[in-house]
Amino acid sequence: MQTRYLTIHRMRGIIGLPDDADVELLPKSPSAARAILTIEKSLYAKHLVRMSAFGATTAARMTGRDTELPVKDQFAKLLAGASVNEGVDFDKPWLVIEAEGTLDAFDPARFVDYGHSDFAFGVALFDPATLAQQADEALKAALSALMLAMPADISADVKSLGTVSFIIEPETERTIYCSNPTASSSFSAHSSLRTETFAQAAAFAARLRKDSDLQTVIRLLSDSTHASDRLQAFLTAWAGLEAFVNKLFKTRYEAEFFSTINAAIVPSATLFAARLREVMNGKYNIRDKFVVLASTLDPTEADQDIEAFRKLKAVRDQIHTMSVGKEDLPVDEVRNLLRKYLRLHLVR
Repeated sequence: MQTRYLTIHRMRGIIGLPDDADVELLPKSPSAARAILTIEKSLYAKHLVRMSAFGATTAARMTGRDTELPVKDQFAKLLAGASVNEGVDFDKPWLVIEAEGTLDAFDPARFVDYGHSDFAFGVALFDPATLAQQADEALKAALSALMLAMPADISADVKSLGTVSFIIEPETERTIYCSNPTASSSFSAHSSLRTETFAQAAAFAARLRKDSDLQTVIRLLSDSTHASDRLQAFLTAWAGLEAFVNKLFKTRYEAEFFSTINAAIVPSATLFAARLREVMNGKYNIRDKFVVLASTLDPTEADQDIEAFRKLKAVRDQIHTMSVGKEDLPVDEVRNLLRKYLRLHLVR
């Protein structure tokens, strides 16, 4: 039988989708989760609503509330009152991550049937760990890709609405839900985006999911969007920027920088350049490395970006002495600098 694992998130900075059509950022495969943007929310809201009613029913029975009602009636009452509150975000698409697997059988003793023909519930019917990992990898790639493709002045905020795992019963096609914890986070300029932006995001997502050199970077960038605390958001984004600079300087841009130098000098001076590189090996600080990346990837704006990096590094250092207030931390600035150079690297 088929198992599915969904994580559902609201993209608060995006208004609508082109032609109201789903945007597939990552296709599914036997070992990888699918990522889509959708405004067809009812297809996924029903899962959240049912799980919410199931959780409320379970809590009510455990605490002795409303015990005068038969459990099926109590569930029906709570299900009728459950909803996903959209409010002012009614026009914001959902980012849905869907991982699929298979299961031979489950323990019927863990099964709860409230009399519905199309769905039921269970507890610990299968271990979703593998699917959860696939979903987490796809989410980080998709979120990071959207942040790279979106204009910097559009908020990259995301709110996690819930996680749902379930089994599709082969004989009846009935959905059998399994209890999973949910989490929420919130981080605003809003805008509709062009079709080309979503196409670029899908291309970025495909690159990011399989690029082993960037896994730490996109995890930190993605985690920064989830952080509700400004200090955590700043430090996570800065760590992502440092990881990006350190990794790419070592694997690509140091060699490219010295190749440019060698091409610009007379042949007899290449020995000096080689000696300089040998002496400096392992002695560059993080700003030196960023200077190389910035001057290579964006010569036009390198000077101002180097100055911005210097200021952000100074703020990061001030955190050690607690001489900067949490509300004064330049979260967007560090995140946008990472977005810019990660985007330039991928495009290049």
